[in-house]
Amino acid sequence: MTRELNLTAAIFRHEWVAPLWTRFGTWLHDQNPAKPNLITVLRSHQIFFERIDAAFVSVLDMTQASLLEQFGTATLRTHLLPTRFLAEQLNIQISEEAKLQSAEQSRIDETLIAANRKPWGDLLRSYRKDLDAAELSLRSIRMYLATANQFASYIDLGAAPWSAGQIERFLVEHSGARNNLSRFVSFCRRTQDWDVSMPPKGVFHLLRLRTRWRRLTG
Repeated sequence: MTRELNLTAAIFRHEWVAPLWTRFGTWLHDQNPAKPNLITVLRSHQIFFERIDAAFVSVLDMTQASLLEQFGTATLRTHLLPTRFLAEQLNIQISEEAKLQSAEQSRIDETLIAANRKPWGDLLRSYRKDLDAAELSLRSIRMYLATANQFASYIDLGAAPWSAGQIERFLVEHSGARNNLSRFVSFCRRTQDWDVSMPPKGVFHLLRLRTRWRRLTG
C-alpha cells in the first residue's frame, strides 16, 4: 500500500493533493486492514483525486457546493469512500438535501441539452427562465420542463402553435400530464401570442372511450 501511494503521489500537480491522497490510502487501510483487494479499491478511486487536482487550486476551494458542481451526485455515489473520507477528515459534509437538489438540476440540464437542437429548444429555454422567475422549487421546474418537452416532442412543435386535436390526443395518452402542461400552454399563449388553450376536462372521457373502441375494433 505504501509503495503504491508513493508511486502515484507524483502524478498530482498541486502539492496539497499528494498528502491528501496519501491520507486517504492510510484511512482506507485503517477501515479494513485485512481486506485482500485494498490496492484495487485504492486504484479505483485515483481518478477522483485526479479530478480534485485538476478542478481545485486549494483545499479551501472544496466545499459541499463545489464538489456537487464538479462531480454530481452519480459520481459521488460511485466514489462513496473518498466522499466519506472528506467528510471525516476535512469536515466537508454533503447533505442529502443538497444531493437531491443537485440531482434535480442535472435532470433539468439534461432535458434542455436534449432539446437544444430541436425546433422547440429556444422556447423551452425561455420557459425555463419564466419558471425561474416564479421562484419555484427545482423539482417543480424539472417536472414542468419535462412535460413541456414531452409534449413538444409528441407534436413535433415548430414555429406555429399546435392544433386542438394534437393537445387532446396527447392528453388522452398522457392523462397525468394535464396539470403540468397547463402552465406551458399559458406561457405560450402569453409570450408567443398563440391562440391555444387547455381542452375542457369533460371531453376526455368521450375521447378515451373512442380511442378504446378503435383499438378493440382494429
